[in-house]
Amino acid sequence: MATYTGTSGSNTITGGNQADTLYGLEGNDSLNGGNGSDAVYGGAGDDTLIGGTGNADSLYGGDGLDVASYAASNAGVDVNLATGLGSGGHAAGDVLVEIENLIGSAYADTLTGDGGANLIDGGAGNDVMAGGGGADTLIGGLGTDSVDYSASGAAVTIDLATGSASGGDAAGDVLSQIESILGSNFADLMTGDAGSNSLTGNAGADSLYGGAGADSLYGGDDNDLLQGGSGSDRLDGGAGVDAVDYAESTAAVNVNLATGAGSGGTAAGDTLVAVENIFGSIYNDSLYGSTGNNVLSGGLGNDYLSGDQGDDTLAGGAGRDTLAGGQGMDYLDYRESDAAVSINLASNSASGGHATGDVLSGVDGVFGSAFDDTLLGFDNEGLSGDVYTNVFFGGGGNDYMDGRAGDDALSGDDGNDSVYGGAGNDSASGGEGNDAVYGGAGNDSLDGGAGEDLIDGGTGNDSGYGGAGNDTLGGGDGNDLLEGGAGNDLLSGGAGNDLLVGGTGSDTFVGGVGDTIVGGAGDNDVLDLSSAGPYLIIRDPLDPMSGVVQFLDAFGNTIGTLTFSGIETGIACFTPGALVETATGARAIETLRPGDLVLTRDRGLQPIRWVGRRSFDTADLQADAGLQPILFRKGALGPNLPARDMMVSRQHCMLVEGPRAALYFGAEEVLVRALHMADQPGILQAMVQEVTYIHLMFDHHEVIMADGVWSESFQPAARNIGGLEAAARDELFKIFATMPDAADPEKYHAARLILKAHEARLLLAPEGARRKAA
Repeated sequence: MATYTGTSGSNTITGGNQADTLYGLEGNDSLNGGNGSDAVYGGAGDDTLIGGTGNADSLYGGDGLDVASYAASNAGVDVNLATGLGSGGHAAGDVLVEIENLIGSAYADTLTGDGGANLIDGGAGNDVMAGGGGADTLIGGLGTDSVDYSASGAAVTIDLATGSASGGDAAGDVLSQIESILGSNFADLMTGDAGSNSLTGNAGADSLYGGAGADSLYGGDDNDLLQGGSGSDRLDGGAGVDAVDYAESTAAVNVNLATGAGSGGTAAGDTLVAVENIFGSIYNDSLYGSTGNNVLSGGLGNDYLSGDQGDDTLAGGAGRDTLAGGQGMDYLDYRESDAAVSINLASNSASGGHATGDVLSGVDGVFGSAFDDTLLGFDNEGLSGDVYTNVFFGGGGNDYMDGRAGDDALSGDDGNDSVYGGAGNDSASGGEGNDAVYGGAGNDSLDGGAGEDLIDGGTGNDSGYGGAGNDTLGGGDGNDLLEGGAGNDLLSGGAGNDLLVGGTGSDTFVGGVGDTIVGGAGDNDVLDLSSAGPYLIIRDPLDPMSGVVQFLDAFGNTIGTLTFSGIETGIACFTPGALVETATGARAIETLRPGDLVLTRDRGLQPIRWVGRRSFDTADLQADAGLQPILFRKGALGPNLPARDMMVSRQHCMLVEGPRAALYFGAEEVLVRALHMADQPGILQAMVQEVTYIHLMFDHHEVIMADGVWSESFQPAARNIGGLEAAARDELFKIFATMPDAADPEKYHAARLILKAHEARLLLAPEGARRKAA
């Protein structure tokens, strides 16, 4: 055993055949222990330490950047600077302390750095290097060398062509003469060089680019993207849904996932394993799927895409493409189209945007573009193994889609869409925007999504959900479930025993026999029975917002019931629900607000100045029968006039015109109070348990159209006109006790002559009276 001590300069010391101790002291020393289990101390300076041929050497670098060299080892070594241990060849039993850099042997080494900035030179042989943390310099040397980032705590980005690296443990690394990379368990980006590289993604959604040369790309777990580049490449997706990318090919490619073979362009000689999806080139590609679920994207060019078996998605891109779905539930994908598309799966026709010139076969569904698409399905029942006949996703834009017969799944997505399920048990959703969703025949599931939507169940036992926004929901025939969701919704069950649930917001329910109404708490919900005929309301004495409506025949017999709960404002049977003609068409009167433009008979569109509303419960109506409304049956004033049963207050004036009015009163148009018309056919005194009255006031007394008939607006100046009958004044005071005080008498002269009771009897007498409501 000998001890060798250097000077303060740069020393070269080689030990003997025993267990020697070498001290380099200061300077950049080169110390070789020789044979035996040596202890080598570099001291200060950038030292090179060689344990020698003996076993179990101890290498102490000391200050400076020190390197442990195993270049002379007679076998491959495994050295780890993080643990300070070595094995194999001359590294067997070695302990390394304060060593920054490593030089491998001429054999297959495994060299691992620590958290600092290490320089690792593999030397000859097929080496595996892992720098760990820190900005490392990794030199492969001769042989096929790999860098391992599997222990990295974040994704890495590696480019072997430039030798640059970033992210995770690769941050700041410089690589040279490296042929293979083992990635992290995150979403790595790896690019090869002009040689033959092996890139392994491990876990994470990796992107692997081989570049030139015969490369081997393995995606590992998760959904990876593989691009072999030129050369005969092996592309193995591993687990997950993986894709190969030929977008940069310089010629058309022919790729078949069923056979795993590629030809043409950069696909020439490629072998594909466990790959599900293909992205083609800008040329005329031929892409074939497998027995699994594939996505084939042709890109530019006139491509041929065949899905084979499985549920495939075919995106032809620009160009006149041939798209053959094959077996399974197959889709066309036009999400990247630069214009609206029109697709008819019944006739296999396509036009517009990227669909122009496309030839279709064996396709069951469509992903639409961001524009106003038209998507039409076919009438067949679901294919073997298919849950739905047609499946449409509208994408952006205001789309029109019709599933036709069969059980379809339709989604309008963004935009103001029109969605028709057609016959069959359909699932249809409007998505974002103000949509119209129609179920058609069958037991449908309909969802308006966000926006102000119209939902119509059609025939069958349907479920409809309005979602956010002020929605209108109609069940149609069958036993339906309608849920308004958020917003102020209008729900009408139609025929059948329906369940109507309002959700949040102030909702209006149009109920009938067999229905159950759930209004929700804390809102201003209204039950509209204006078209129900005679009925009786029985309130729950313990919960006044709940109860039962009994529907009666002409003899007072109960013919059916409706159950309700959570109805806060009472049963509205006057103008809530009445459709008033406005600048935007007919609107329910309860939705009108000051400033809205309403069509008037004399002055065209006029803005509303005030909306008055007051409700009366059972006790109010029992105390004063004069508050009971007058019911006008549908058609009582002429064919389809009014267009629905409507109720008005007793003193409310209706417009009546004709030569008899001109003969008796000098005017072809006069106003007649509803009370004075109650003995006419189809017009009768109603007896209700609760009522709500709504009036609209304008700058002048106006004649407006509601439910197809002309009648008066609110006339506040009537309080100051002494010619009015006492009953009329009393009713106005009771109903509109909160009316504004700023009414100008000059503005509120009656729009027409208002007949008194005896004048109305004369006009409406059956021996010659002729009424017309226009």
